[in-house]
Amino acid sequence: MVRGVVMPGPGRELELREFARPELEPGAVVLRTLGSEVCGTDVHLRHGQLAGVPYPIIPGHVSVGVVDELGPGPAALDVSGRPLEIGQVVTFLDVHGTCGRCWYCTVAHASTRCPNRRVYGITMPAEEGLLGGWAERIHLLPGAHVIPLPESLDWRAFLSTGCGMPTALHAVSLAEIAFGDTVVVQGSGPVGLCAAVLAQLRGAGQASRQVNNFGAAHVFAADRLIAVEVLTPAGNWSSFPPHKHDTERDGESQLEEIYYFELDGGPEAMGYQRVYPSGPDKRTDVLAEVRGGDVVLIPDGWHGPSMSVPGYDMYYLNVMAGPSPDRAWLICDDPAHAWVRGTWDEQEVDPRLPFYTADESTVDAR
Repeated sequence: MVRGVVMPGPGRELELREFARPELEPGAVVLRTLGSEVCGTDVHLRHGQLAGVPYPIIPGHVSVGVVDELGPGPAALDVSGRPLEIGQVVTFLDVHGTCGRCWYCTVAHASTRCPNRRVYGITMPAEEGLLGGWAERIHLLPGAHVIPLPESLDWRAFLSTGCGMPTALHAVSLAEIAFGDTVVVQGSGPVGLCAAVLAQLRGAGQASRQVNNFGAAHVFAADRLIAVEVLTPAGNWSSFPPHKHDTERDGESQLEEIYYFELDGGPEAMGYQRVYPSGPDKRTDVLAEVRGGDVVLIPDGWHGPSMSVPGYDMYYLNVMAGPSPDRAWLICDDPAHAWVRGTWDEQEVDPRLPFYTADESTVDAR
């Protein structure tokens, strides 16, 4: 027998019940549950605030487990088309049984809105078996979208974001947040916190970096000063495409800047900083090897990339100030390299980021 926690109905106490082990169909999977989140949706379920819920149910729609048993015949496949193996640590998409024919499935590519969908832990009744994560085993029906977790990823770290992270990721993607945007995140629940974390990340691929806007113009009160931190994983470039802010005009601020560097890896750790002329009267030209404690002064010119060499993560503090009465950080990309930004849409953000989460009151994407 297998134990599971059952929500018998709105406002009623949870119950611990025993269930028979499922008889597997071809293509089905049984997971030994490692963990399952308690989501805000589960609170709504507890209070009867969602329509069409077939109580009693086994809650838990975001879960992680170990493949414990496979149905007869050819092994079930993961989302990449690879056969699942006993002992793999996996998660799965909670939405199941979409039709593949309706407008949401075929046009909007939003199968989570399909009217035929069923959802583990929400719209699958307990009488049908172990179809929620709050149980010792989870029965994945044939056709479930199963996602193996990388061996390097602790399942607890994955589960800590729950369904807040994919929800926030979808929102940030739809919003098309761009360099220089100001982002307002309403609410500091799991979705809001995840959106704040994602809004810190800039670039993609080898141009990925984390920016903490602790002293940005809209965050920290000052007359002229602007300050941000940038953290760049080893082997990546930041401050790229090269940009400038040395002329007061529409869309650009006049700001002198200081880069202060620290590098992870001891006194031998190093990186590089490039600055080059942006006009006849703006002739700063620097290609400098930088180590921990070094400073690069940028009175004018295109600056970037800041190059973090393989093996050494880079931190730099940007401090800026200028003569304009309007305290703003407005930049202009070098037209020769501005096209690089357009390539980020097809690349993933470096999975090493974020290194850590800054205080939510200072998080923004600029």
